Amino acid sequence: MKAANPVLDAERAEMAVRSFIAAQLSCDQGAMAELLAPDYLDVSPLGRVDNRQDVIHFYNEASCGNSTPGAIVPEAELGDARAMVVDEHVVLVTKLTLTMQGANGRRKSSMRATYVLDSGNGNWRIRLAQLTPILE
Repeated sequence: MKAANPVLDAERAEMAVRSFIAAQLSCDQGAMAELLAPDYLDVSPLGRVDNRQDVIHFYNEASCGNSTPGAIVPEAELGDARAMVVDEHVVLVTKLTLTMQGANGRRKSSMRATYVLDSGNGNWRIRLAQLTPILE
């Protein structure tokens, strides 16, 4: 099936990725479950490959630290996004910058993030994510 509107498809896919990152940061496992395809795979910055269940399980309240009073929730910024639309799939490559609280204050870490999404069920769902550290 050919994309009906490649620009709109790319925008909707990017919105799904932004929603997924927000769900990760807030440990919203329900939102993550809605945004990830059943056969989702995640390649971490360290090269580890996890499936959908592993990723959703990892983002629980205890691992995110949101249960600690006064905890500073990490922030994420997407930039330099480029999309390629192929049939009902979108490949989105972007720069993902995370700002986290460290022992010596806030620190930033950037990665090149690649996401593969499909709209087979009418909603954009992420099938693959690969995060590659940017050494700056």
